Formats: sequence, structure tokens, C-alpha cells
Amino acid sequence: MTPDTLSLVTLNVNGMRGTPKRRRILQFCKLLQVDVVLLQETHISCESDVHLWSLEWGGGLYASFGSGASCGTVILVSPKLCHCVGKVEKDHEGRVVCIHLRLTRGGCLYWHKPDGTVSSRLDRFYAPRKFPRSRCSIISCPLSDHDAVVLRLQLPESFHVEKGLWRLNTEIVKEQNFKEQFVEKYRGWQSLKPAFPNALVWWDEVKSLIKQFAIRYCVERAHQRRFKFHSLCNRARDGSHRLICMHLECFSMRNCTEPECVPESSLLRRTRSPLFVFTGTTPSLWLTAE
Repeated sequence: MTPDTLSLVTLNVNGMRGTPKRRRILQFCKLLQVDVVLLQETHISCESDVHLWSLEWGGGLYASFGSGASCGTVILVSPKLCHCVGKVEKDHEGRVVCIHLRLTRGGCLYWHKPDGTVSSRLDRFYAPRKFPRSRCSIISCPLSDHDAVVLRLQLPESFHVEKGLWRLNTEIVKEQNFKEQFVEKYRGWQSLKPAFPNALVWWDEVKSLIKQFAIRYCVERAHQRRFKFHSLCNRARDGSHRLICMHLECFSMRNCTEPECVPESSLLRRTRSPLFVFTGTTPSLWLTAE
């Protein structure tokens, strides 16, 4: 967990390439129990030194290489803050090394690796931006490697339900008419690519055009289906026989698929009169001649 305070210490060690001296200095730094240790004149000279010294330290080690007899600056970071280290910058003379620490005051990391080298925000609450947040706190749980996250919200006086996200009706992708129209449209959109600075910007625009095209196609498709449905209804109503409704159960025009007229010969034995049936995803509407 990121601490509320940050402790640092600086020390000129006048060389620590020798193993006995280096280990005593590192042990001394551990006893100080600080977050960051700044060391000068370490005489660190290569990457292999970084690997060995960091193992002996047990945390993060960042260095600007000098020679075996001069320079060599080192920053030691405690294991509990290794996850906070961002960009590392250094010179080529072994005099300057700079690290960027991403610190969040108050402790907002809820999961911690047992050795303290890694922490993360794995447990989160998501709420609308307009939802006021009154208080968020973290409670340590000794029975888990996660901390408990407690959120208390001040509820607004009223809730405004916003428009939901648009979702493509994947059924239209199977229709040949949609495929043909889409291919023609897409070729036109491809011709616009030179007008955009790069392919990514062009694709963002095309995604918006695809959405608009799919919406228009679905609207026209629904209009055509409703028109055909009403046309068949009018044919049945304007026939030579007086038609009455024999059975109407949970019928909904919005859920109705494309209606079809069933030849009367297939049902003549059953009804002995002209028959029209309109089938859909809901129970059928039966119209028979009296």
C-alpha cells in the first residue's frame, strides 16, 4: 500500500564494489527502514552489477554507471514501493540518475503480492459520473491478500435514465440485400481514405457510417414489412366473403415477421371455407369466411 509519508536518505559510500562492504552498507540501509536511499560514489559499472546488487538489496535498484574507481550513482527503492516506479532517466557519466514515482496518498491499492513487490487496484466500484461519491475507504483483511473496499454513496434525489448503447441487429448481416448494399457503400467509403491523415482516423469515421447505414436499413426494412402486412390484411378484408376473426391471441405487429398467405386447398378439408393465416413469432391470427 502506498504510504501517507515518504522517507528518503542520502549517503556517499566512497565505493562499495567489495562484497563485504557492500553487504554491510545494504544492511545498514535496511535498518534505516526508509522508502528511498540515494547513494553516491558506489563505483557501479555495468548491468551485471545491477542484477547482483538488487538481489542483495531485495528491492528496486536504479543506477548511472561510473567506473570501477569513481562515480556511479544508485537509487534504492524499498520493496513496497517498487510498483510505483515509472520512467527512469540517467546521464552517461555516472553522476545523475532520476526516477519518477507514481504515488497515491491515502493508499488506493487493494491487492498486494506477499513479498510486497507488486500491488494493484483489482477490486473496484463503477458508478455513473453524475453519481455523487461521499466516501471511499479501505479496510485491511488479515484473512486474504486483498483489502476490503468500502464505498458509501449519497443517492441523488432523482434518477435520469439515459439512452442505452446501440447494438447491431446481427440478423440483417445474413440477408443478401444487406450484403449487396453494404459492399457498395463500403467501396465508396474506401475511396475517402486519402482525405484522412491516417487509417485509424478513417476507420473511426467509417464505424460511424456503418452504424448510420445499419439503422437506416433496419428502418426501411421494418417499413416494408409493415406495408406488406397491411396489404395482406386489406386483401383479406376487401374479399368477396365477409370475414370474421375466429382466434386472436397475443398478436403483436412489432414482433411479426414477414406474413405469408397459405393456400386454402391445404386447409380446405379442415374448414370447408376460404382461409387466410398470418404467421409470425407470436401465436397466429386466423381469419375464416363465415
